[in-house]
Amino acid sequence: MKKIVLTGGPCAGKTTALPILKQRLEQRGMRVALFQEIATEVLEEGISPSSHGVYAFQKEIFERQRRREDAEAETADLLLLDRGLMDHKAYLPATLFERLLHEEGESCESLLGRYDGVLVLQTVAGHGVYRKETNAHRLENEEEASAMDQRFVESWCRHPGFVRIEAMDDFEQKINRMEEAIIRI
Repeated sequence: MKKIVLTGGPCAGKTTALPILKQRLEQRGMRVALFQEIATEVLEEGISPSSHGVYAFQKEIFERQRRREDAEAETADLLLLDRGLMDHKAYLPATLFERLLHEEGESCESLLGRYDGVLVLQTVAGHGVYRKETNAHRLENEEEASAMDQRFVESWCRHPGFVRIEAMDDFEQKINRMEEAIIRI
């Protein structure tokens, strides 16, 4: 099974794109499974950076995601993930990310090696259409979202299957670019 991560800053289109990509790829004859973002689930359980601290919050997400990724059955040709484990590098200060890797017995190389490809979607922050209200758990303002976006690029750029998908006025064009990139991986 191929595993491809869709990631990027807030309001980049990950969650919206996943079901569309699943449908299109299935029309091509592929069996596709979706892996939903874990952070929303954790936040809905009342675990947040403000209540538990940023490190404990990120560690909870990391451990749940790794456990679920490892448990995924080989029932699909392709697993599309809403975020990957390297995303924690964008959310944590370097010292805390290194601590997380050490405590979990992982390395940047082992995390990158879990996936066949990664599409880093550029946020629409700075393009005049950024919306916090489309996700109740989206906390970043437009400037913070742009900064986060760059941290995702820096976190994933060493992956051999790294593809940057730029923000576009026409979301359909962005979906087309994602689909083409997935087919090439």
